[in-house]
Amino acid sequence: MKLLHPCLMMLVMVLAMTGLAHGQAFVIETQGLRVELTGVGKRAADDVKAVVQEQIQLTEDTVISPPLADDLAFFVRQRYLDLGYPDAVVNWEIQSGAAHLAVTEGDVFKVGGIQYEGNTSQEEARLTRYLLRPTHDKLGGSSDSPDFVEADIRAGAQLVQRYFQAQGYLEAVVAEPTFDYNKTTMQVGVLVKITEGRKYLFGNVQFTGDLLGRDKELREAVSELAGQPYSEVKVETTRAKIASVYQMRGHFTAAVNAVADPAANTTGTVPVVYQIQAGPVYEISAVEIDPKFSAGAQRLIKASFKPAVGTTYSPSELEMMNRRLLDTGVFARMELEPVALPGGSLVLQVKGEEGMRTTVGFYGGYETFQGPIIGAEVRQVNFMDSGNTASAKAEYTGRGINGSLKLLDPALFGSRYSLAAEVGAETFSIFDYDRQSYFGKLALERRWNKHITSSLFGQVSANSTESTELTPEELGPDEYNLGAVGMALVFDYRNSPVVPTDGWMASAGVTASSGDVQFLKSEVSLAVYQPLTKKLRVAASARARAVQISGGVDELPIDLRLFNGGATSVRSFAEREMGPKSKSGTPLGGTATHVFSVELSYEIRPNLELALFGDAGTVSSEEDNVFASPTDLRYAVGLGIRYKLPIGPLRLDYGFNPDRREGEDLGAVHITFGFAF
Repeated sequence: MKLLHPCLMMLVMVLAMTGLAHGQAFVIETQGLRVELTGVGKRAADDVKAVVQEQIQLTEDTVISPPLADDLAFFVRQRYLDLGYPDAVVNWEIQSGAAHLAVTEGDVFKVGGIQYEGNTSQEEARLTRYLLRPTHDKLGGSSDSPDFVEADIRAGAQLVQRYFQAQGYLEAVVAEPTFDYNKTTMQVGVLVKITEGRKYLFGNVQFTGDLLGRDKELREAVSELAGQPYSEVKVETTRAKIASVYQMRGHFTAAVNAVADPAANTTGTVPVVYQIQAGPVYEISAVEIDPKFSAGAQRLIKASFKPAVGTTYSPSELEMMNRRLLDTGVFARMELEPVALPGGSLVLQVKGEEGMRTTVGFYGGYETFQGPIIGAEVRQVNFMDSGNTASAKAEYTGRGINGSLKLLDPALFGSRYSLAAEVGAETFSIFDYDRQSYFGKLALERRWNKHITSSLFGQVSANSTESTELTPEELGPDEYNLGAVGMALVFDYRNSPVVPTDGWMASAGVTASSGDVQFLKSEVSLAVYQPLTKKLRVAASARARAVQISGGVDELPIDLRLFNGGATSVRSFAEREMGPKSKSGTPLGGTATHVFSVELSYEIRPNLELALFGDAGTVSSEEDNVFASPTDLRYAVGLGIRYKLPIGPLRLDYGFNPDRREGEDLGAVHITFGFAF
C-alpha cells in the first residue's frame, strides 16, 4: 500500500488532536505494539478496535514492521467494506516505532430498490427477507433499507437460490446481483435475475426392507410429503424420522437409505423409496462414567442411569435421565455415547463437565400485590462433594421479610427420588393484620416419566397473627402450632413449562393437618393450551380448592383461608379482594373457591403478545367440597400484554368488572411474572 506523505500525515494528526478531523483518534497497545488511528467514526470504532487487536494477537512480531502495518491497514479496510463503506481508504505510516493508520471512511450507501427478474412463483417480500438476511444478521436489525454491503447481498442471493430449490425448483439459478449506485440518494439499486426451471413434487413414497409391522408409523412419518415441493432436505429429514421410529424401539444400528432420482423424471413428480435395515434390538448392559467426575457427580450419574441398565435402548428415556441430571445444576455439560458391543448390547459412556459449584445471585422487581421485591440467594451444588445442593435465601418485599435454608438430595439413597429439607421464617403484613411463621418442611418427589410427577410432604410450623381491627371471629385462631402431611400428582403434557402454547396440564393434591388446627384441604386443576395459527393461541383452565374443618370458617386462621381475585384468578379484583370483607375492608376469605379462565393471545411481534381474557370465580364460606357446584359467580373481562423472558413472561393485565357491586372497584391492574394459569 502506498505510504502517506509525512507532511500530510502530520496535518491529519494535528487536525485530529484539535478536533477538526472527521472521526475519532485513539491508541491501541497490545503485546508491546502501539497502533494509533485517526478518522474513525463512532459507528465503526468498536469494530476497528477489535480488528486491530485480533491481528496483533495473531502476530509474533515484537516491533511494528512495514508488512505488519500494511496488514493492519488491509484488514481495517476489509472491516469497513463489511460495514457498508465501499469507498473507505486506510493509509499507514510508521513513526517512532508506532503504526499510524489514517482512515478516510467515505460515504455510506443504503440498499435502495430491489427488483426481481424472472420470478413468477414466489412472494417477493419473502425473497427480500432471504436476500437481506446476511446484512440483518450482522447488523442486528430488520430494516427494509439497511446499509449496503455488496458481499452480504451476494451471499443473500445464494440464500434466495436455496429457497427456490427448497420449494421444488431444483434447477433454479439465481445469477450474481447487479448494482446501481446513486450518489444523489446515496442508495444502491439491486437487480436479481432468476431462472426458475421446472417445479418438482413428491410422488409415491414406498418402503422396502425390515418393516417389522411399523407400517402405520411409517405412513405417519411421510404423510406430509404427498404433493409437496420436492427437496433433498425434506428427503433427508424424513429419512432421519423413519430411522428414529426404529431407534426409539431399541434398534440402535437401524439404517435407512433414500432412493430418488429427480433427473430421471420427466413429469416433475418424483417417487421416493426408503430402504430400511432395522438391525437387532439392543439392550444397555452397563454405564461407564468418566473418572474425571467428582464423587458427588458420579453418585448422581449412577442414580440417574441405573434404571437404564438391563433395559432396551430408548433415546427418549435416556434424554429424560440426562435432563434430570442437568436440572441438578451440578453439570455444565453432559455427553452420552452409546457404544455397540457384539451380541446386541450397548455400553453407555457418560462424559461431560461439572459446572461452577458456588453461585451468589441478587434479584429485584415489582409485583402488584407484593410491591417492591429485593432478594439474594447463595447456592452451592455438589455440597461437600455429596451431589446435594445447599442454598440460603433472603427476601424483602413490600409485605414482609422472608428467609430460608434448604438442602436438596436429588438422588435419595441412589434412587430416582429427591428429598428436600427446608427451614425458614416469614413475616407478612396485609390489610389489617400481621402474621409471623417459623416452619420446617420435608418433601419427597419423583418424576416417573417425562410427563408425570408425584410428591409427598410433611411440614411443621409455629404461627401467630395479630390485628387491632378484626374481631376474633374474623381473625380466627391467632396463635397455633401446626403439623401437616400431604401429597400431589401432576400430569404435564405442555410443550413448555415456562411459555406453554400447546398441550395440557392437570394436577390434584390433598393436605391433612393436626395440632391446634385440624383440617383437610384438597385442590384440583386443569389447563389446556391450543394453537390456532402460528401466532394465535387459546388457553382455558378450571381450578377448585376446598378446606374441610369441623367448626366452619371461623375456626380457620385467616392466613389459612382460601381467597379469590388477583393476577392468577379473577382479574377484575385486586389480590384476595373478591368475596366477604370486614368493616375495615380486609378480605375474610372462605372454605372453597372456584376459578374458570379463558384467554386468547396473539403474537404481535417476536416475544410480545397481546391477550384478551375472561375469568369467572367464586368464594364460599358454606361449601367445603371441590366438586360442589359454584354459585354467585363473579366475572372479569380484560386485555393484557406479555413479554416473554427466559424465566417466563412479564405480564401486565387489566381486568374489568362487568357486574360491579356497591363498594367494588371498576377493575384492577396486575403486574407480575408468569402466566395466569
